[in-house]
Amino acid sequence: GHLKGSSTQKIRISNLTTTPGWTASIAETSGNTELWRNVGDTEQYDFNDSSWTPNGCSDGPDSDSKAGQLTINPSAGTNTAETGCSTANVSLGANTALSQGATDSVTLASANSSADNDCIWDLTNLNLSQYIPAEQPIGSYDINLTITIIAN
Repeated sequence: GHLKGSSTQKIRISNLTTTPGWTASIAETSGNTELWRNVGDTEQYDFNDSSWTPNGCSDGPDSDSKAGQLTINPSAGTNTAETGCSTANVSLGANTALSQGATDSVTLASANSSADNDCIWDLTNLNLSQYIPAEQPIGSYDINLTITIIAN
């Protein structure tokens, strides 16, 4: 299924320093062995199992016995700079599927040493897609993701 937030949600990146380079990435908060979980934790599925075709439709070599794979596509999104700042030299990340132990985080955006500094950028419309195992019980599932911004 596709995961979609509201049109008012955004990821705001503030670089109010004199150093222009940074990288913003996203990863599962508790690490690469976490699972999507429903209320009561009676049902779960994986977010980083790259087995089968299409990927995520079968459990792979990890130890959780759960299938599923999350793909994050920042390149489908929009980067908007605050007034007086530019999106030049700020790149959106590539379409990336999470794979346990191989790809545990996804770059959302990065700025090189020629980017503006003392600026704010808003990322919107990033595309997330999750393969859900067949016959997964209906319910409300969640997983915690953390965004990290590191100066280059």
